[in-house]
Amino acid sequence: MNNVKAKVKIKSKLLYSIVFLVLIGILSTYIWKLNSEKRNLQNNYIDDWAIYNYGQTIEGTKGTKGIDINILPAWKKILPKENIIVAVVDTGIDIYANNMSNNIERNKKDTINEIDDDHNGLIDDHLGWNFYDNNNTIYENELYDYYGTYIATTITKVNPKARIIPVKFLKSTMGTSNDAVEAISYAIKRGARIINCSWNFNEYNNVLYEVIRDNPDVLFVCSTGNRNSNIDKDLLYPCSYGLDNIINVLAIDNRGEIYEASGYGSSTVDLGAPGVDVKVTLPNNEVALLDGTSVAAAYVSGASSLILGKYPNLSAKEVKERIIKSATRLETLRNHCSSGGLLNVGKSNK
Repeated sequence: MNNVKAKVKIKSKLLYSIVFLVLIGILSTYIWKLNSEKRNLQNNYIDDWAIYNYGQTIEGTKGTKGIDINILPAWKKILPKENIIVAVVDTGIDIYANNMSNNIERNKKDTINEIDDDHNGLIDDHLGWNFYDNNNTIYENELYDYYGTYIATTITKVNPKARIIPVKFLKSTMGTSNDAVEAISYAIKRGARIINCSWNFNEYNNVLYEVIRDNPDVLFVCSTGNRNSNIDKDLLYPCSYGLDNIINVLAIDNRGEIYEASGYGSSTVDLGAPGVDVKVTLPNNEVALLDGTSVAAAYVSGASSLILGKYPNLSAKEVKERIIKSATRLETLRNHCSSGGLLNVGKSNK
């Protein structure tokens, strides 16, 4: 089969904003290539090496067969008992991207009627909440909300039955740890078992630490940043809190090599997941290839929701241990993370 390529058009305003986000260290991914043409995922399935890597060439790099998340066999066997709620605490989400509307966990206690029906202090948080603007607008536009969108669509790609709560606390280049704490607290009250944290802060925040520590039944899946730093030494939060319910994810390419900008750490980082030239869906159903640890974390969030769907009584720590122990060991990752391995969805669900 031939590699399928699409024409690429970089949107300068969007690209400059992304570069700035990376430089100031708030977000953990940047757009590598943004396709101007909408591409049918099914017709271009050949490109999605994270799902099935048979050695195809992506953007000039020939992959290594088997370096993928081993999910195809798992999809045939997995029969989830429950549909697990995953909160995407990030930018906003285009809930119509990749037909994701049916995956959104709606707040049935608060309909859209300009009344706080459930008396939680948030008017009409039917779909989620925007803690940056303090309103119920969970999607504004492509420029502000592509991050949360591709995180959510990646999670639902791994687990099509995952329930997603959009919880926005980032807007373009702005976001605070205090807003992150409020967003996390809200997600937990809404029933999230998994919270995807594809963002980092350089400074320790005790309130953020406490909200994670005090909710041991919630698994926090964290990206490790894109600064090519050893976060065993150069601490990064939430990754460096050292809690049993935090799992930290670095990014690899289609050969099993660590992404050149990925954060790493033989004791702090747990495992790797796809994060170079990874196919994702953006707002308005645009398709892009991305580099970075943010999307790598999303793969682990999706895998975690599959495990909890099948074994809903597992604790967050037990899910984490299952994912780490089942990772596919790679010599290339031996000194970069504690497991020395790549996410293996099939094995983790046995």
